Amino acid sequence: MKQQFTSQAFMQSPETVFAPLREQSAVVRIRLPIIGKVWLTTNAAATSAMLKDNHRFTMRKSAKSNSSEVAGVQWWMPRTIQLLATNMLTQDEPDHRRLRKLVDQAFQRRTILALEERVQAIAEDLVTNIQKDFRSTGESDLVGSFARPFPMAIICELLGIPNAIRDEFAQQAVRMTKMSGILSFLSALLPIRKMRLMLSDVIQDTQSRIQKGESVDGLIGDLVLVEADGDRLNHDELIAMVFLLLIAGHETTTHLISGSVVALLENPAQKQLLIDKPERIDMAVEELLRFVSPVQFSKPRHVRQSGKFHGVELKQGDLIMAGLASANYDPTEFDSPTKLDLTRRPNPHLEFGTGIHFCLGFQLARLELKVALRTLLTAAPQMCIGTDGAQWGQRMGLRVLDRLPIVEK
Repeated sequence: MKQQFTSQAFMQSPETVFAPLREQSAVVRIRLPIIGKVWLTTNAAATSAMLKDNHRFTMRKSAKSNSSEVAGVQWWMPRTIQLLATNMLTQDEPDHRRLRKLVDQAFQRRTILALEERVQAIAEDLVTNIQKDFRSTGESDLVGSFARPFPMAIICELLGIPNAIRDEFAQQAVRMTKMSGILSFLSALLPIRKMRLMLSDVIQDTQSRIQKGESVDGLIGDLVLVEADGDRLNHDELIAMVFLLLIAGHETTTHLISGSVVALLENPAQKQLLIDKPERIDMAVEELLRFVSPVQFSKPRHVRQSGKFHGVELKQGDLIMAGLASANYDPTEFDSPTKLDLTRRPNPHLEFGTGIHFCLGFQLARLELKVALRTLLTAAPQMCIGTDGAQWGQRMGLRVLDRLPIVEK
């Protein structure tokens, strides 16, 4: 089963794999690289129920806070992985609430909407890369020229990553995000370690500047200073938090943007609808989140107590994951789920999850996709996929495009 979740055929059309699993059961047993045997929810009801049930399903084996207790983290993994894994996404309450409270303000709707002008400026600057490619070679790789540098530039500005090291951050991030098995996981350890050390240096420099009374822009400075209920982040928590925000703030959005462009180019009537009626962009964003579903699974959780769950017998200590992408194509929840419909309403997709771990950056992701599509369709309304076609990558848990050649008609 594990090969199905990283194959080209699966990346092109995940529903060909998810549909038979969903017909089999609301919860199925599968085996994944690195993680091993795990239960996977396949429909919307089971997925939502699992994500909301913090009593039965836990991010940790016990109440301990050390990294070896995190679901999915193996004892043999190096300290860097264990350190970075001890973050907000792998915490139960009350630790999760404590960490999220420290960053929640920076990602609230009012704060994010205030960024739209700057986000638009970054998009317009990057779209010139595509236009230059069209003039010089007739073709541009949308992933490399726009979809990857766009969210990376935004999250680096939001965090306050110095300009001098942003390119290095981006290069290391690309190297570390190709994990589909043990060998690729091991090859990703070096860039992960480099990024951890770079972040540690940035945090220490920020702390030093603050101590000297200098003004510091960006969320890293805010995290160094912030205090909630008499609590602050320690150095390891700062590194894990910034690493999480950096990776989550650009990697998933990269694949959301590139996957959305593929979806529109493969459905020209829907693309034209968005060009003719740009006021429908907000509905389009929600449908593309559902249809593309770049985040395929949730983080694994431990089963806290044995018993039946949606028709299957779970044992204490088992691992379980939410099948977000499968839930987003559940025909009992969505009419004609395999059809892209930019006018779909309501659209109760689960791409941002639900429950206490509902995606912190959902407002930012929506804004970035909205601005990206608006800018691309204005600058290159006649674009189409190049002759080599979309090149899907191998990445467990994420639906990724390594390359998307586009040309103008």
